[in-house]
Amino acid sequence: WHRWYTLGYENALRSVPGYECITVPYWDWERDDNDESMSMPFRAKTFGTTKGIAPGGCVTDGAFAGWITSDGECLKREWDPQYSFTGTLEMASIIVINDLYADFSQILEGNPHAAPHVYVGGYMGTMRSPDDPLFFIHHANIDRMWALWQDYHGYDTVSKNAITSDMYQPRGSWSGDPSASDLELDDEIVVDADGRGRRLPYFSAHVTFRDVQDITDMPGVGNSYTYGLDNLANVIGSVSKGSWDLVIPGALPKLPCCGDGTVDKDAESCDDGNTANGDGCSATCKSETTISGTSTIVAGQVFSDAETQKLYEKADMEREITGGDKAAMLKELAMEECKMHASKFSNTFLASLAQRMMTGKDTAQFFEPCGSL
Repeated sequence: WHRWYTLGYENALRSVPGYECITVPYWDWERDDNDESMSMPFRAKTFGTTKGIAPGGCVTDGAFAGWITSDGECLKREWDPQYSFTGTLEMASIIVINDLYADFSQILEGNPHAAPHVYVGGYMGTMRSPDDPLFFIHHANIDRMWALWQDYHGYDTVSKNAITSDMYQPRGSWSGDPSASDLELDDEIVVDADGRGRRLPYFSAHVTFRDVQDITDMPGVGNSYTYGLDNLANVIGSVSKGSWDLVIPGALPKLPCCGDGTVDKDAESCDDGNTANGDGCSATCKSETTISGTSTIVAGQVFSDAETQKLYEKADMEREITGGDKAAMLKELAMEECKMHASKFSNTFLASLAQRMMTGKDTAQFFEPCGSL
């Protein structure tokens, strides 16, 4: 059920404007055995260092410093360095040697799955572990391990309807609930939001354990995926029985996505590789009106580009100092910025200048600097 849970979380993130193409990364902790404190997520610029903990366990550095959970409490961690992650060679051995799901799942639930939980500690060491964003990148990696195992042993070639309980015998609930101890392949996965049967929107579909056995045929539009060829796959591949099916070099999720540079004819009329308005293709990948082959602003559109404001203030200051023409200064400054950041400052940026600072002027001329580079 973690596979469906992690996918639902990913879809929740994708519902945020500007993040429609985001994919939850997997934390390949097998590369960090015996060097756990240097793992990439444990950095001040990512999820927070092992030293960024206040008395009581509250996280004080990283992207989630000061993070408040749904219960109104701080995000807590209590690092325990006595635990070591399962390394690449050992993980490869676990995947290759254990051809029965019952054996593989039991070992995977052991140190490979448990060590990152208890090493991080705090919420990660409890039933509240999803309160820590590390939970999801950790379980993305657990899902990857399962996919590698399925692929190596040929389980990925078995159709969903042909799967039997002899191949996959879902385990009971960790909660100790007797009613959940005999889960079957066709039992529904229920993600309960509040303990009273209220489902979160991204888990509202009626999905069974059988439905999530094949990552290339997951329920719902755009939910199927594969993994890219990486170090662990290469190690396993050195003793592979055949070719990879779920592991594809450079693979990305197979879904129509506004801003990915590829036009999905069923949902998009254009796709210029971004989700900005005013550059000929709107934030929702709909064609916009153009003037002389260049994009024009949408009537009544309001921009709030911080870089526009900086240029405005700089031009205003220079006008006060030199007494020069503000319009000319803005255009000159915009040209300088385009030369420095040609890929960053798009037509939207110059349209913003034209609309906010040069009202009444011909907006098309302000597309020329970046457009000529």
